[in-house]
Amino acid sequence: MGLATVIIKAGQIPPPTSPSRFHLGLLHIILDERLGIKRIAMKHLTLTAVSLLLIGLTMGGTAYSQVPVWEREALIALYNATDGDNWVNQWGGAANTGWLGDPGTECDWYGVECTSGVITKLQFYDSDLKGSIPAELGNLSSLQELRLVDNQLSGSIPPELSNLSNLKRLYLQENQLSGSIPPELGNMSSLEYLWLHNNQLSGSIPSELGVPRQHLWNRYSTGLKESFCSS
Repeated sequence: MGLATVIIKAGQIPPPTSPSRFHLGLLHIILDERLGIKRIAMKHLTLTAVSLLLIGLTMGGTAYSQVPVWEREALIALYNATDGDNWVNQWGGAANTGWLGDPGTECDWYGVECTSGVITKLQFYDSDLKGSIPAELGNLSSLQELRLVDNQLSGSIPPELSNLSNLKRLYLQENQLSGSIPPELGNMSSLEYLWLHNNQLSGSIPSELGVPRQHLWNRYSTGLKESFCSS
């Protein structure tokens, strides 16, 4: 009697799921879990691929980031003003390797040195630069050394170089520069060395220059007379 009662009460419960429906539901759960794992895996693979692509783009061709656009324009101005197509170094090789390359390659150009993505040194020794020094070089605000030595540069020293507040060394000796030294160069608060010998400069050394006497070499500058200069 007790057993019958139990069976009758059990009959009120919905019939159990058939084995086929049970296996189908389980299969859905398994597939959902596997697809979820695959989705996660694909997401990680996609992120990894994107990261590798970005690293490749950064490292490809140059290890430097693009310099500020005005610095690139200043370099191009130098190239155009001094016959960059025919620059030749003292050993007879090309002194314009890399020049006018794609943005982001400037720090690999011949004669250019960078620190933290900005140009800090520009040097051409006996590289057959012909023409005048472009005023745009005054836009290289992080430049610490400008060395344009033993070339065929002519014309005057552009006063715009006075904008180079971080410049420590300015070497323009052994060219054909003429005119007087711009007094504006006295605004170059970081300047330590100024070499101008073997040019055709005239007049006196401006009193505004605070370069130590022993670092101001004008010994062989035709017509250039030393005046008020700090010792």
